[in-house]
Amino acid sequence: MDRAQHADPAAPRGRSERRADRPGRRRDRGRSAGQNDAWLARRAARRGTRPTDRQEGRDVTDAAARPADPRRRRLLASLTVGSLLLVLRRPAHAQTEDDRRLMARAFAMRQAALDQGDQPYGAVVVRDGRIIAEAPSRVVTRKDPTAHAEMEAIRDAARALGTNDLRGAVIYASSRPCPMCTAAAYWARVGRLYWGEAITDGGAPRPPSY
Repeated sequence: MDRAQHADPAAPRGRSERRADRPGRRRDRGRSAGQNDAWLARRAARRGTRPTDRQEGRDVTDAAARPADPRRRRLLASLTVGSLLLVLRRPAHAQTEDDRRLMARAFAMRQAALDQGDQPYGAVVVRDGRIIAEAPSRVVTRKDPTAHAEMEAIRDAARALGTNDLRGAVIYASSRPCPMCTAAAYWARVGRLYWGEAITDGGAPRPPSY
């Protein structure tokens, strides 16, 4: 007679028997690889996370050994330090004799500001090759924090022409204009900005960003 028929029901059972008899217990070992991946993906979606390579059944070393996308390699190769600097820095303007003469006046205004004990900046407003106004920084001498060289030159040019519309005018500045001066040049409709010894072409003034 089979021993199982005479087994004592009160006797302790083996681990496998206890697990099999538990109500509601799922046996994950019977899942196929595809079912396991789908279950992991659903669980990750509920948690807002992405299954790891090991959870998805992939070997991490295999993922690292796969060749990189050629488009990604070309992009990384193009992002050299030199190319980034070229993007961030505008090239120097092709200088003419008039450019050098007008920028020399801006630097003369810079020296005038220094001689007066002011900040070392100067600017010139030009239209059709003729100087309309020029000014040094007057922040210290006038006790006016807005009296930058470019601001003063724009104000003097507007008074000289009898209009606040400086359309067609160009500004030469000893240093790169600050956002305040750039905004003033924009509202005055100045056509272009040049600055520094290299006579960098700053292009048309841009509207202020608030």
